[in-house]
Amino acid sequence: MKNRGTYLTKTVFSVIFIAITLVVWQIVALIVNDDFAVPSLLSVGADMLKIFYVPSFSIAYFSTLLRAFIGFALSFITGVLLAVVAKKFAFIKGLCVPLVSVIRLIPTMAIASLLCITLSPSVASVAVCFTVVMPYVYSSAQAMLESVGDELLEMAKVYGVPHGRVLSGIYLPTVKKPLVELLGTAFSFALKITVSSEVVTGALKSMGGLINTAQNVYLSPSLVVAVTVWVVVTGLFAELITHLVATLLDKRRRA
Repeated sequence: MKNRGTYLTKTVFSVIFIAITLVVWQIVALIVNDDFAVPSLLSVGADMLKIFYVPSFSIAYFSTLLRAFIGFALSFITGVLLAVVAKKFAFIKGLCVPLVSVIRLIPTMAIASLLCITLSPSVASVAVCFTVVMPYVYSSAQAMLESVGDELLEMAKVYGVPHGRVLSGIYLPTVKKPLVELLGTAFSFALKITVSSEVVTGALKSMGGLINTAQNVYLSPSLVVAVTVWVVVTGLFAELITHLVATLLDKRRRA
């Protein structure tokens, strides 16, 4: 009941925040009265519907989703495996600290600019996604593993509990819910980074490419916002689905 109440509270506050943001946006748009400077909600909504029915939008949308998913999958598998190895070997954990810190400090746009020199725009977008998202997954997975009680692990070691039982009986119940939620947050993060890198690398048939076209060819801020909103909605949908799955798994565990 507590988790349900917390989630309901967060949802209510999120809806209120979004509503206030939209109202303020529309008020500013009415005051400025210039769609080129601040596009109105009506203009953005109209552009969202327009581009949805354009065939090139579907190609760009699913191409970007594919790149984001590849980058996300590589990041998730590598980050989780690296966290598991770092948990077991202190030497590996020590090496990962400066590596993760350095990668976090490098601007995403700089990474994209460097990679697009030697790689095609599509491959560069995936590579940038992996470079940025993997450290995030690693840090999150490491925090989950560290949250497992040392007392239980020591007890299992003393009684000679097999590694499989330790994994299924101690680690899995603790990390299952946050790990599933990490799937959603990591994917939405990967989608954001992928689109950003597509804008920099000039990837064709992509959401980033549509943003470039809307900005440089059509000179339409409302179209730029419309494409961006489609990306944001997709990321939020992924997070919502994984949160619901994680909540369901947690309820089954408690039942």
